[in-house]
Amino acid sequence: MQLLENEVGKLFEIEDGKAFRVETEITINAPADTVWAVLTDFDKLKEWSPNFIGLEGPFEKDGDVTALFKVEAMGFSKVIRARHPLVYFEAGRKFGWSAPFGMGLSDNHLYEVEPLEDGTTRFYQSDEVHGGVMEHLMGHTVAKGMLDGYLAFNRALKARVEGE
Repeated sequence: MQLLENEVGKLFEIEDGKAFRVETEITINAPADTVWAVLTDFDKLKEWSPNFIGLEGPFEKDGDVTALFKVEAMGFSKVIRARHPLVYFEAGRKFGWSAPFGMGLSDNHLYEVEPLEDGTTRFYQSDEVHGGVMEHLMGHTVAKGMLDGYLAFNRALKARVEGE
């Protein structure tokens, strides 16, 4: 059941209150290889990204990486480090993971770059939240927070690539 939709993002309930899916996309006025280069320049990510600020480890299929996220809430800022294997990986096209991230919840996160016929790029980001007792209590709240964060990331990526 679709719970929320706006021009660039959707939030779905996929398992009767037990699992949620977030889908976002944005069109970037640049070729896909340029978008990929900016997206995967993990040394510079923290200069422009509001939340996903780095990736450490072997950037390859099944690479055991640590993702770094900046979390700001109630007047404090903290960097969270989450270890994930890259279960999704296609150089120049997509990467992502499926792993626990805390509070008994797991995610299934994907970043994808798709070249469009007009020379622009569709950037797609999705995630799923599921697992344990916490999904009933926190799943929707966590998924809504992910949606907001991914929309902010997508806008920041577009601005960085397009030089705005």
